[in-house]
Order: sequence, then structure tokens, then C-alpha cells
Amino acid sequence: MTDYYLSKEHPHRQILLFGYHPFESQQQDYQMARQLSKTNNVLFVEPQNRWDRPNRAPSWWSFLPASRSPHPRQVSSRLQVIASPPELPTGAGFIPAWLRNCAALLSIRLSHWWLAGCVRHSMSRLDFVPDVIIVYDPRDLLVLRYLHAPVTCWRVYDEVALFDSNTLIRKALEEIEEWGLSKVDLVFASSQSQFERRKPRHEKTFFVPNACDFELYSRAYRDHLPRPAELRDVKSSVVGFVGRISEKIDWELISQVAAKRPDWSLVFVGPIVAKEKVLTAVRQLQGQSDVLFVGPKPVESLSGYLSVFDVCIIPYLINESTNTMYPVKLHECLATGKPVVATGLRELQPFSAILELANDADEFVQAIASSLAVNDPTQAAKRVVIARENSWQARAQQVSELLEEELAKPTVPG
Repeated sequence: MTDYYLSKEHPHRQILLFGYHPFESQQQDYQMARQLSKTNNVLFVEPQNRWDRPNRAPSWWSFLPASRSPHPRQVSSRLQVIASPPELPTGAGFIPAWLRNCAALLSIRLSHWWLAGCVRHSMSRLDFVPDVIIVYDPRDLLVLRYLHAPVTCWRVYDEVALFDSNTLIRKALEEIEEWGLSKVDLVFASSQSQFERRKPRHEKTFFVPNACDFELYSRAYRDHLPRPAELRDVKSSVVGFVGRISEKIDWELISQVAAKRPDWSLVFVGPIVAKEKVLTAVRQLQGQSDVLFVGPKPVESLSGYLSVFDVCIIPYLINESTNTMYPVKLHECLATGKPVVATGLRELQPFSAILELANDADEFVQAIASSLAVNDPTQAAKRVVIARENSWQARAQQVSELLEEELAKPTVPG
């Protein structure tokens, strides 16, 4: 798989991709951009800096006068990244309910008018005319009012309207999605739940699940890696999690596991989300000798931590939002060959033959204990095979074939 991205007749398509995360976050939007840029020119637009999710975007005055933007960053010969202006505030609780939706829509629309102007400025500077526009965040569908391409796509990353942080603007997000579905040519759903929700409303909806950087994470399976310094003194069985330490984790479950099995070491690798509920849970667990938070690590070093784990866990809460997610870390964990224990999320049910699913703390503890007791090389190899089949390279091929099929269709005069 090398020259599979779009057709050989058009080897260097121009793809404008609006990311869901800052470019350095190593998330699926970054992975897709990196894969597509192997044989296409990709311009990656970082997400707007939001009040509930600040990032390292340039200050607002860097984007003035209107429709200006900082210089693009050259990441590789075919991949450039541009920053976005900050989003205007939305969802203020003091606004009366009857007015809140209108205010949120107005704010989001103004933010995306500004964003589209900045992107237009960068495209003009780069002489970049997109063949394809891909957006991830539903709010970014609004740029399609101002930016155009032969093919437009929405990659459904999350059910953003279901997030607790978006409760006040949920109706506005739903209205934006409904409008956007009428404008895009293709919809790529990252979970079966998302697919089922969009397919009746958009004929060209496709299931394109999340994947993994197989070469990176499979190092924990195939290579002998040095033990990270923080774990050199850990002698007990290591039960580990790699990812954002966030409100998606079932902290009550983790507390019960730690209490029931103090002879295990629970290790968490990743940044801690600065939300009170999360910080409180972390503070309570940090006082226990069997729980260790090692903080964020460079993505290149994650395989070293995973290689020490005896069992990988995906301990997410089960609720309306998480049950629509296809966890990115599923295939990252499988690529290590390690046993995987997870809560019974809907999107994980099809993988019950190669991972252990649990519905409560007792079942979770029993699943970990069973996984620790069995060292089955055949089962480990099966996990790795499934992860290899679900690499970002394979996923980019799937997306590219769908894009090229759409691009090949004759245009109908307006």
C-alpha cells in the first residue's frame, strides 16, 4: 500500500482538512492528514480555540485585520498546517433559554465566517484550490457557506451535541448538523451508532471506523523495549491505561478495582483533563500506593509503557455519549498483543472474542484476573492481526477510494 490515495491520473489532489484537535495531538484527524499527504497536498486547519477547550493557538490579534492568518507551518513536502482564529463565546448560562439558541447560532456563524476568511487568505497565499474539503467538528460544517470544492465530506468523530459541556448549545449544534447534512457529498461515520443515525438522513453515509498507528503501537509486541524509569520499581502485575485522563473514565470503577486488588499496579499514562470531577478523582487515587499517574508522554515513547503492561484497560463510563464512540485506543491496545479488558461499550461488542467486556467492578476485576492467568501467544497474535487490518493506512485507503469515486462523477451544470 503506497500509491493508493486517489487516482493515478490525479496523483496530487488538494485536500483541505478541518481538524478536531490541534495538529500535535496525534489523534485520528492528524493521522488521516498524515496518511493522505503521502501522495496528496493537504492543508490542515487546526480547530478554533474554544473557551471550554483552550489550546496553544496564536492570540486573537494575530488574526487581525479580519481574514488574515498567521503563516502556515510546513510539516512535510505535501502537508501544511494553519492556525484558526478563536471562537466567540457560546452557551452563556445567564442568557434566557428562549434566546440562548439564537445567540449560540449567531456566535458560531460569526466565528466560522471569520475562520473561512482566514482560511481563504492562507489558500490564496499558497495558491491552494481544494478538490476536497473534509470537516470533523459539526460546527465546522458552517465553513461550507463560504468555501467550496468539488467534493465535501463530514467525518463524524463524536456525537458532539451529547457532550455535557455542550448542554447549553445542544439545539444549535443539532440545527447546524441538519443544515450540514444537506450540503456535504459524503459522510464518514466513525462508529456503527453514528452510521445508523446518519444513514437515513444522508444516502452516502459510510462506516469508516477508527484505527491505529500500527507500526508505532505494535513495537510493544515485536520489539524488546527498555522499561520506562517510572516503572522500574514496579514489581506487581501492571494494569494500564494510555490516553486522556478525562471524565469519560469510570472513576468509581477504578476506585473499586484499586481497593479490591491492591496487589496490582494501576498505571495511567496521559494528560489529566483540568476538570474538577477528574482532578478530585485523581487526587483521591494518588494517595494509594497501587495507583500511579505518570503524566503525558511523547507519542514515540508510548510503546515502551505499553510493553510493560500485563493487561490494557479501557474503563469508560457507559452513557448516552460514550455508547456512540468507537474508541481509538481499541486497536492501539490490540496492536500490542496484550490482553484487553473494557467496559461493555456498544461499539466494543463485536470484539468480544478477543477482549474481555465487563459490566461492573466485580466483573472487571475477574476479567483482569483471568487475563493475567492466561498467557496465550495464539490469542496475542490474533489481536495483532486485527490491529494490522485496522491501521490508519488501511483507513485512508478506504476514504480515498470513496473520494475518488465521488470526484469521478460528471458535474451537473447548476
